[in-house]
Amino acid sequence: MTEQFRIERPIFDPATGMARFSYGLDGLNFTETLGLPDGADATAAQSPAFRKLLDLTAVVLGVSYFKLRAPFEIAAPAIPLTEAERAFAIDVYENGLGEFYARNNLMRFGKLTISAPDDAEATKPAPALPNRTLLPIGGGKDSLVSVDLLVHAGVEFTPFAVNPKGPILTSVEKIGTQPVYVTRTLDAEMIRLGKEPGYYNGHVPSTAINSMIAALCALLYGYNQIVLSNERSASEGNVTFDGRETNHQYSKSLGFELLIASILSDATGERSNISRCCGPIRKRGSLRSSPMRPSSTTCFRAATAISGLMAMTARCGAGNARNVTSFS
Repeated sequence: MTEQFRIERPIFDPATGMARFSYGLDGLNFTETLGLPDGADATAAQSPAFRKLLDLTAVVLGVSYFKLRAPFEIAAPAIPLTEAERAFAIDVYENGLGEFYARNNLMRFGKLTISAPDDAEATKPAPALPNRTLLPIGGGKDSLVSVDLLVHAGVEFTPFAVNPKGPILTSVEKIGTQPVYVTRTLDAEMIRLGKEPGYYNGHVPSTAINSMIAALCALLYGYNQIVLSNERSASEGNVTFDGRETNHQYSKSLGFELLIASILSDATGERSNISRCCGPIRKRGSLRSSPMRPSSTTCFRAATAISGLMAMTARCGAGNARNVTSFS
């Protein structure tokens, strides 16, 4: 029998804020959880848009378990997907794991398949979201540059992080705004097997994972804008393998950002917008500009652009992720 990775339909309990994601691989079963904070909108939690986002999050989080064996077949028998969402899933499991394949010498590009029921409804209805911004904080200088740009553009924002620790906690403390924190608990058996012979380990697209979790929170806690801190160099590949340029930062690239923005727009009835803040800044540039240096010409220009974007968004109502603005 052909080895297969199985994605089960996730479960969310609004009373506890706990989401459970289950997976199967070669006779093994795994479950991970997301602990979301109190204060979720009960109506949003029951919406078709949240159901769709939860399903898509299960697909993306699954890469952590899939990579143990990296089989050619992926099955999501209880998760309806549109054609665009199937393409998105394959992109995450192929390009998102590009460096992992290169390091483990696994030929998977163009060879993966995903089976799932068809979802004929491309756009899901969603509750109206207020014009507010959620800003993922990674603890590095890129996100601090974004903080500086948003502050000087007069844009109110809420810091967001998954499993915050160390520099993230320090950064959020200095920002001084109440954050949205999520606790992600991986299956312990997956972690153990990743160190055993016969199983693979390696890089996963963490920005894709955290972006999906941020999208869940944006809908539940009322944010129509997610701002990423992806510098321009994230779009540059670092090695060619199996006939394709691979990029260990692929899920930070502009190409992936545009893809996930379109997917999230459809999933939320075009009410959710995801865009980047640090596009014109390469890694060295971010080191020079950050943190808290409003005199930087780059920061000023980007802040002006963000201010214009936010004003336009306010005039037009809810943000549309198809009109992603990236300063790159």
